[in-house]
Amino acid sequence: MNRYKRGLPIVFALVLLFSYYSNAQDISGTYRWDLDSGRRNFVISLSPKNAILGTIPTSFQGEHCGIFNYGSRMDCSYEEYSISVNRISENLFTGTILSAYSLAVSEIRITYFPESEKIRWEVTKEGGGKKPSSTKLLSSRCDDAVIAKLKEDLKSLPLSFS
Repeated sequence: MNRYKRGLPIVFALVLLFSYYSNAQDISGTYRWDLDSGRRNFVISLSPKNAILGTIPTSFQGEHCGIFNYGSRMDCSYEEYSISVNRISENLFTGTILSAYSLAVSEIRITYFPESEKIRWEVTKEGGGKKPSSTKLLSSRCDDAVIAKLKEDLKSLPLSFS
């Protein structure tokens, strides 16, 4: 019995280390950016893709909503996943985003900063041959209540998507 008691601190330390490392790579959540004094707003929501319980997620999928020029142009995809990213190295993810506005696929890079729990979002290659914007957006995770209110506000707008 004493043999097992001596091993408990080691097991406990390993569990703590694993749980810290798992959180350091998990970019799940919702992130929001308000740019140009409200002229442009951008929201993404990410969740693990094909996650296996007890493992560190390496692939994520999500939705996005971009509102530009005070609402005159909207690019929102809440019915299906428009973002797909994979971990390529520690705290660095690359993937694609499908525009609901233009149906163009752009390449993206997400850098995660675990100490502040922020991400940097970059479009590295625009779909449709456009030059990528040099904008690098930095954001923290949002509260779910804020996102639910944004979605409700979006539904109440008198818009036609036909």
